[in-house]
Amino acid sequence: MLHTVAVPLTMEIINRTLRSACGTQAYHIVEKLMDAGYDAWWVGGCVRDMLLDEIPADIDIATSAPPRKVCRTFAKTDESNARYGAVLVSEHGHVFEVTTFRKDHSAGDGRHPESVKFTLDKAEDAQRRDFTVNALYWNPITRELYDPHGGERDLREHLIRFIGDPVERIRQDALRMLRAVRFRALIGGQYHPDTFDALHTCARQIMILSGMRRFTELTKMLMGPNPDRAFEDLWETDIIEDLMPELHACKGVAQPKAPHKEGDVWDHTMQALRSFTTDHGADARWAALLHDIGKPETFAIDDDRIRFNEHASVGGTLAQKALNRLQCPARQRDKIVWLVKHHMMMGTFRELDDERKGNWYYHPWFIELLQIFWLDIAATTPSDFSFYEEIIADYNRYLDAHPLPPRQLLDGNDVMELLGLPPGEKVGKILHSLYAAQLRGEVSTKEEARAFILSHCTDGQTEQSEA
Repeated sequence: MLHTVAVPLTMEIINRTLRSACGTQAYHIVEKLMDAGYDAWWVGGCVRDMLLDEIPADIDIATSAPPRKVCRTFAKTDESNARYGAVLVSEHGHVFEVTTFRKDHSAGDGRHPESVKFTLDKAEDAQRRDFTVNALYWNPITRELYDPHGGERDLREHLIRFIGDPVERIRQDALRMLRAVRFRALIGGQYHPDTFDALHTCARQIMILSGMRRFTELTKMLMGPNPDRAFEDLWETDIIEDLMPELHACKGVAQPKAPHKEGDVWDHTMQALRSFTTDHGADARWAALLHDIGKPETFAIDDDRIRFNEHASVGGTLAQKALNRLQCPARQRDKIVWLVKHHMMMGTFRELDDERKGNWYYHPWFIELLQIFWLDIAATTPSDFSFYEEIIADYNRYLDAHPLPPRQLLDGNDVMELLGLPPGEKVGKILHSLYAAQLRGEVSTKEEARAFILSHCTDGQTEQSEA
């Protein structure tokens, strides 16, 4: 998609889309709404994808039907956000967001518009959308393209341009700054000068947003194409200074020249982002973004070179602070922080015995730690993967020699409930006997485990079953 030129909708892309499972059901939703007497259109990203000759993975629908009428028209709906005009409609395993035409009713405080007002006019609905390339409507029944703000033309130029006054649009909802940066990266695009000036002018407003809205949009940047371009733009517009000061501090922090010809700590981080593959999930990508934020604070020069002693530990502390500010879910935060704190531990592997290696190799987050190690190497010029490959070979050798033992089929609560026992030593002995039988292959299901306990672990039989 990134370098595709936008073209008018061709019969080929129309037919390919309508034949897709998602397209077929989205067609039927528009058909039902129109049969009920309402106006209905595919809108936004799905139309943009089709103009870029891509089959859309998701299709949103805009309609003149009020939410209550949408709910009456379809059997399976989710009305959680109906007061905002959005209803989720389920059709044959696909879920579509069907949104009533809206217009901004009053300007908000920058977090989001205070309220919206429903309208029957799709022109008013188009006026309230953020960018011209998102104000694109297509009707799969009539095959009409509705483009009131020149979105198709801007898409041909890969141009990100606000609808209306850019500063005013940002003041209505500051999230639009992050969306502008993300969409520019998404389509490999460029900014209209007025859009870029507004991003720079309004940069400090980014902190009006809740942490969770910022975190969600940053995650989309990291998971999308060209994440390095997005973060470079956050730097160039000054948004990053307030958004993520820990990352902002990495710009201009020198690294040892011989092993780091890619440049300073910021350059190294951006090269890590450019190295993402489809194997890298959100947690690994966040950890890669934050893995060296401890370097500015630990920068030092000794007799022979620049050093960053304990930067991984310091970085973990800073990562936790940053992720707390962004209201990252606690479980995800703890994982990302762990990856940052331990990303330098691979250098100790030659010193570890098998028992200590096992503690790492069987850790539930070890695979992602390996991914961070790989990304750290890929972000270094020149890149030498020989030690990484050595660890992978040792990891495979270890797992072959030490297969991961199976998980226990039952736990202490199961045993106490089954036998009516209180907590105590006897429960532990029964679990030990059951696990021994499991390792011998005598039991392999929960049902067999319960039968084993009832037949072998009652009335003093536990000791005999262990023998």
